[in-house]
Amino acid sequence: MLPVVFILLLLFLKPAQQILWIIHLAISGLAALLVTNPLTTLGTELNTAYTSSAALKAWAYLIGASAVVAVLGWLIQRYIAPWLYGKLGSSESRKFTGMWIPLGSVIAVAIVAFLLIGTGLKSVLPDNIETRLENINFKQHSVLERFTFYKDAMKVVKDYPILGSGGGGWASLYEEYQNNPYISRQVHNFFLQYLIEVGIVGFIVFMGFIGYIFYKYIRAYLKRDKDEFNNGFFFYIIALSILVHSLLDFNMSYAFMGILVFIGLAGMGAVMDNNPLPQSWNKAGIRMGYMAVLTIGTVFLLFLSISYIGSSNAALKGKNLVSVSTSYEEIKTPLVKALDARPYHPEAALYLSTLDMQVFKQTQDEQYLAEASNVLTRALKDEPYNKNLLAQLASYYDLKGQPDMALAVYSDNAYKFNWDITWYESLINRAQTLAAAAAEQKDEAKKQEFITSGLDVYKHVVDGVEHLKTLPPEQLQGRPFSVTPAIALNVGKLQVISGQNDVAAATLKLGLSEDYSDTTNREVARWYLAALKKAGAAVDQPVYDKLVAADPAEAAAIEAIVNTQY
Repeated sequence: MLPVVFILLLLFLKPAQQILWIIHLAISGLAALLVTNPLTTLGTELNTAYTSSAALKAWAYLIGASAVVAVLGWLIQRYIAPWLYGKLGSSESRKFTGMWIPLGSVIAVAIVAFLLIGTGLKSVLPDNIETRLENINFKQHSVLERFTFYKDAMKVVKDYPILGSGGGGWASLYEEYQNNPYISRQVHNFFLQYLIEVGIVGFIVFMGFIGYIFYKYIRAYLKRDKDEFNNGFFFYIIALSILVHSLLDFNMSYAFMGILVFIGLAGMGAVMDNNPLPQSWNKAGIRMGYMAVLTIGTVFLLFLSISYIGSSNAALKGKNLVSVSTSYEEIKTPLVKALDARPYHPEAALYLSTLDMQVFKQTQDEQYLAEASNVLTRALKDEPYNKNLLAQLASYYDLKGQPDMALAVYSDNAYKFNWDITWYESLINRAQTLAAAAAEQKDEAKKQEFITSGLDVYKHVVDGVEHLKTLPPEQLQGRPFSVTPAIALNVGKLQVISGQNDVAAATLKLGLSEDYSDTTNREVARWYLAALKKAGAAVDQPVYDKLVAADPAEAAAIEAIVNTQY
């Protein structure tokens, strides 16, 4: 994006200024190329083992190159700039003269890009720059992943079009809409992310504000003498550069970058052509009313911010006390304080509910369990996509002796975490446990309900694995997503319980490994061999021999499964 910004800025300069900018850029670029290799080598050495001599040498390269560029820049401005202005002064008043160099720059950039990317000319560059150029293409993983982010972002916009999903909407929602299991709490496009959060209405307001300032500034700039130091051009550079780069990255997620943009907009606004307010608006009452609203709003936001900061600090204090204190009241006090200011504070709610549930285990006093339920229920009203709070709610139902409700938490919220394989592991494990218990109690309806629940989730996982095979080879998948040994084990058990022994054997085989010292692998092998025997198929002798060699008791365990009636 930097060449794009550079050419956009050239359009606002006189030909002499354009030439000077290009000269300065060429000098600084050449200096950067000359020191890139030694600085990279020294940086790698320092990262491995620090030595003061290498550090000083690296600083010498950097400061030396900067000093040379600074001196050359001063000489150019002192001697070449006046001569250039004198030579080109008469032509600068002609219409469209400022267009030729930017247009030529576009052609030059295109030719250089072709030579560096499409031919062997890049071999003359430093090694790390050559490697970077070799990776520039529309099939590289970062480009493909950004396109995926943008497509997924538009899915969110489609569901929250008018007012948006609220601050932090993408970070909370993206797992529900993502095409594959990447981890990115940023869209890598500020404008799309803002559209998600504030919707079409807020986006129009914001873009109208930005567009109006740019329009008024550019219109006024073109009418005035183009002295960039006195007409706010420096502020224009700041705002334009960051906003354009934000089309492909998440600069604006940093408060400092946002501050720079709005300082830039303010600087542009200060030099715009301004019209005085109509006389009907220029009254003391209106001015005082405006100031009063502004003051009240500022004070409100100030106290709200102080309250939220205090809440976060109290939650952090409670978290730190968990590891050093055994006093329930001491740990609870800062957590309650945090929740008083923000009842939905996720960390405070998580720590306090965990504390209450631990005390309940020790005392069996229902009041602690009730408090845990209240804290979690309140927090989840405002944080319904918080994975940790939902898992904690499932744990609460486990303590209450309601495992079917715990399964419902996982099942009802699975759509929010489409590619979280650990969520599906827990869900299928719970479905299998409940199906086995229902089978033991001869409750056929419940058994079938839990079997269906577990197998439906398994189908979703298998479909997801197949979908990931359609991703371009260059695109990174993201988090692992596959039929894990735990999933294969529990799905295999469900299939055995439902009488699908041959299908169960095939499923269980997916979870086998060669590590028979691992208890999970031994259990998978045990159920795999039992499923084969129940299906009347030939025994897998190599697996049987390895399993029994690891633990002779496994032979009897296999027979026990075979003889169990479901």
